[in-house]
Order: sequence, then C-alpha cells, then structure tokens
Amino acid sequence: VRGGAGGWTGADWVCPTCRAVNFARRASCYKCSVTRPHDAQLVEHAAPASEGTDIVMIRGLDPKSTDESVQAALLPLLSSPLKMVRVVRDPATKQSRGIAF
Repeated sequence: VRGGAGGWTGADWVCPTCRAVNFARRASCYKCSVTRPHDAQLVEHAAPASEGTDIVMIRGLDPKSTDESVQAALLPLLSSPLKMVRVVRDPATKQSRGIAF
C-alpha cells in the first residue's frame, strides 16, 4: 500500500470506521477524520473512461424528479433493463438537483 511521492499508492480507500470512500490523496477520512490505516481497504474502479462505462449521467431534470419517474421515462428508449437509477438530491430539502445516474 506504500509508494508514490506522498507515501501512498494512487488507490482510493475505504474508511474502516464510517465506510466512506476517500480519494487516494487523503491521509484521513473526509467524513469522520480517522487517519488512513496502512492496511486500508482499497477501491477497485471500473474500466478507465477510454474503455467505456455502464454509468450514464442525465442532467436538466425537474426538481420534482424521482428515481421511479426517471426510470419510467428511460425504459421505452432502452433495449436492456436498467440496474438502478439514482436522482441526486439536496440533503436539506430532499429536492432533486436536476441530475441522475
């Protein structure tokens, strides 16, 4: 797990306390401030963007959009079923931020 200029490899890691995923550059968890352990669980990422991805981002959604309404709108356009749809929401108001994955 050691290596690189900062002492760590370039792999993102999972906090053992709160399970938040942290960028490789972080020496402590962004969420709970626990110091990165030497044996931290590393995150395996999907294929690089140059190889393609299964994730699609949709922008410009209505603030009242739900996971279900976005999925219903997409289903007629797809040749295979969706695994999941997630609308990004404001934590305070719970309203859609106009983006879904």
